[in-house]
Amino acid sequence: AILEADAALGVLLDGLRQRGRLDATDIVVVSDHGMTAVSRERVVLLDDAVDYETVDVDWGEVVGLWPEAGVDVDALIARVSALPHLTAMRKADVPDRLHYSDHPRIPPVVVLVDAGWTASSQSYLDRNPERPSGGAHGYDNVERDLHGIFLARGPHLRTGALGTLSTVDVYNVLAGALGVTPAPNSGDPAVAARVLR
Repeated sequence: AILEADAALGVLLDGLRQRGRLDATDIVVVSDHGMTAVSRERVVLLDDAVDYETVDVDWGEVVGLWPEAGVDVDALIARVSALPHLTAMRKADVPDRLHYSDHPRIPPVVVLVDAGWTASSQSYLDRNPERPSGGAHGYDNVERDLHGIFLARGPHLRTGALGTLSTVDVYNVLAGALGVTPAPNSGDPAVAARVLR
């Protein structure tokens, strides 16, 4: 995938260069997120903390627990949080910066998993001996591995390392480079001012 993306970008740059437009064109390359390594050596089993008969589980880098009526939610949270590399909480207690507490599809109990670790069940591991492997995303975005990329060059963009920016800031940068007024959005206009000439 990296080779294909690099080749496609190379075709674009070569075409702009051949037409004498490379230095007159703003080029921005972004990713939506980064990745971090996962492996079978970094797995936490929920089997002893969660009764799968009374709690449905949404598996992933952020685990969701849907306890049936009558389940002691505080006890469930305490059991899961006692496991290493996991922090369980009611969805109302998820930190505001994660923007993950106000939608009905978010489960009542949210389990944050440390970056690079996987929460799983023994039955899943038995059925999938090759998993987890490679990389994953979806963990807390304060982790540097989970940061996306923002690479840019062109007449409207400053050069050098410009610090970090959030994905929601890219829109204001592009609008500024194009000379259009951005619609109201969640980005920080100060970031665009820092990135643009």
